Formats: sequence, C-alpha cells, structure tokens
Amino acid sequence: MVDAWPGTLPQVVLVDGFSQTIGDGRIRMKPDAGPALVRRRSSAMPKAMPCNIDVDDDQWDDLMTFGETTLIGWTLPFTFPDPAGGADLLVRFADNLPSRSEVVTGVWRVALDLEILP
Repeated sequence: MVDAWPGTLPQVVLVDGFSQTIGDGRIRMKPDAGPALVRRRSSAMPKAMPCNIDVDDDQWDDLMTFGETTLIGWTLPFTFPDPAGGADLLVRFADNLPSRSEVVTGVWRVALDLEILP
C-alpha cells in the first residue's frame, strides 16, 4: 500500500513555481550528416512536476517526518493531490529534496521537486 501526502500539509500547491513537463521517452542520435535519428526508448516515463507550498514550523516538521520516516529517507512513492483537480497522482521526490526559504516570520516557502510516475 502506498502512503498518502499528509493531511496536515497543504493540499493545494502555489501557482508560483508550478509546472508539469511531458516525460521524454525518446532516444535522439545525431549522425554525421542529415537529420537526427529518433526512436522510442520507453513509453513509461515520469513527468516532472516542480511546485511550491507554504508551511508553518509545525508543518515543516510534519514534512520532515513524512520524508525521513514514512518514505524511508525520501525514497518511496506516495499519492499527492492533483493540482488540476483530478484523481490523486502517484509521485516521488526527484533529484532535489525539499528546500525552504522564509517568507515571513514562521512561514516557509518549500520547493518540492516531484515526478509523476507512470
């Protein structure tokens, strides 16, 4: 059973910093002459979804516990609310783990580097 994004954390991401990209399952090879050769490598490619949330100190602690304990060192996938309002997405943390910067005293802007799994 996959764990879910904690209910104590924001369920909606901020518009600022949100994007989704298509997973690129192609291999491109550039020959000495002519156009690049392209073929499919895989149809099951993750899609990048960087986003931001604002949290208070207690929510930051909840996020750290979720990542370190529940996700066993940030390694396991989990379900996350779809920013477009659809069914929950199966995601995991990608290359960068969460980072935070203070917006105002006691409020942190947290950057999440998520990837949507196929």
